Amino acid sequence: SLKDLGKNIEAINLFKKAISIKPNYAEAYNNLGNSYRDKDIFDKAEKAYQKAIFYNINYTDAYNNFGVVLQEQGKLDLAIYQFEKALSIKPNYFQAYYNLGNTFRKLNKQDEAIKFYKKTLIINPDYVEACLNIGVSLKEKGKLNDALIYFNKAISMKPNFAEAYYNIGITEIDKNNIEAAIEAYK
Repeated sequence: SLKDLGKNIEAINLFKKAISIKPNYAEAYNNLGNSYRDKDIFDKAEKAYQKAIFYNINYTDAYNNFGVVLQEQGKLDLAIYQFEKALSIKPNYFQAYYNLGNTFRKLNKQDEAIKFYKKTLIINPDYVEACLNIGVSLKEKGKLNDALIYFNKAISMKPNFAEAYYNIGITEIDKNNIEAAIEAYK
């Protein structure tokens, strides 16, 4: 799509044109919201997601995307509500569980974050970012050895996952294991 090619202004104009032709086109409003979010125009993104939901009350992607844009603005309680709304419609919606994990991590509620990341992995065992973020939350809790297990598991899932190697490195530094940190950064 145009949005994926970084042509957000063109995408915004095309979604607006689609909406002018079909004013109740929920998917166009959702995609318009995504395009605004990509440009950090959060107020317009929020309005677009609200319109998408207005025209399709069961549109889980719109609830989830609305939650992400709220989360990005630090409106964490409102974001949680949107993710929970998406899950009330589609209980196995792993992206909403993952985003709940991210939101609780931002609230420094690591146990809650881990719970939601694990639910993500139950539904989608290959979601490497959830595995990585369990490690990050464990590291935040001071459970460095457990964190390393999850970082290494993420690498086994995605061998060139630079972020996992980075997290291994900083975790090994926290453990005063400089040699292992250097090895992780190679």
